[in-house]
Amino acid sequence: MSVFHRVSAALFSCAAVLLLALPQVASAQATRTWVSGVGDDANPCSRTAPCKTFAGAISKTAANGEINCIDSGGFGTVTVTKSIIIDCKGVLAGVLNAGTGGVIINIAGGQVTLRNLDIQGAGTGTVGVRVLAAAAVQLDEVVIRGQSGSGLEVVPSANTHVTVSRSLIRDNAAHGILVNPSGGVSRVSVAHTTLAANALTGLRANDNSSVDISDTVLTGNGTHGATAASAGGPVNITLERTVSSANGNGGVLVSGGGAVMWLSNTLLMGNAYGFYPAVGGGQYLSFGNNRSVGNSTSNGTPTGGVVPML
Repeated sequence: MSVFHRVSAALFSCAAVLLLALPQVASAQATRTWVSGVGDDANPCSRTAPCKTFAGAISKTAANGEINCIDSGGFGTVTVTKSIIIDCKGVLAGVLNAGTGGVIINIAGGQVTLRNLDIQGAGTGTVGVRVLAAAAVQLDEVVIRGQSGSGLEVVPSANTHVTVSRSLIRDNAAHGILVNPSGGVSRVSVAHTTLAANALTGLRANDNSSVDISDTVLTGNGTHGATAASAGGPVNITLERTVSSANGNGGVLVSGGGAVMWLSNTLLMGNAYGFYPAVGGGQYLSFGNNRSVGNSTSNGTPTGGVVPML
């Protein structure tokens, strides 16, 4: 064989090897991956060869993909830097985050869903879920407890929308939910959820935030059930069909001239104050169908009424 033919054959062989390798590179990240309590992060995270942790699985999951759990287990902490769904319906999916954060979400413009997770800080976890950047985040049937800070922190530098549904956030050393954007506007929707026995508030919203709370219980928190606190920027909280009870100070608190709380079909009961005295020009606007009863110091009153628009 001539030198020309030998070189041609070698080039052809190299090209063939490269072509065979391309499908493997393209398939390195799957749209659906799996974790198991007896998995191994060296696996490809397939249904038959699952990974052990969420951190191991997320590196092998394509953007906009989904991580599912085959069985119960502790799947570790994770930092989310791509749009993804983590859903562990039907099993106990634990995240033990002693000494660190549980789930950190940092994906500008991304969408993240956490569903059916139990995030346990064991008293030293810094935060259960922290939203640093995302267009939209959904927590559904998530339990967050035992954090040395807040259960859920929404602290982005750009607009974001976080929804919390059918969840339990309790026994955290700061707030159940803290909404404290450093830029943009944070919108948070909380429904069919319990925020209980947190050392500070059930929910606190600071400047440039808008929060809707419906069909929710705020109970046994150290200071207030819900707080709208303005240091200059607008803060709006809406309570609809909500119970705020047995909180150490007020069922609700507004503080600062930019803080407005709208209340409809809401019960304030068994707190020190129902409506805690408004601070610095904050406003409680009632639709006239709320009840504030059985509060030990004062039931309080709203600062104004709202005429319903029909």
